[in-house]
Amino acid sequence: MTRCTNAGRRVAGGRAAAQSKSSSRVTPDAKAVRLWAAENGIQVNTRGRIQSNVVEKYEAAH
Repeated sequence: MTRCTNAGRRVAGGRAAAQSKSSSRVTPDAKAVRLWAAENGIQVNTRGRIQSNVVEKYEAAH
């Protein structure tokens, strides 16, 4: 055991970084946004991140 601990390296410890306040924002369901966008003639990719302007339009409509 001593041989392993002597050969190992220390890693930085401590507390985890605090989450930013923007991460506490609740985002709408992606499926619901995509469905709404399709119904309103807004083109959205079927996979991946939804553009912020589309999410803003969705939130304004609801």
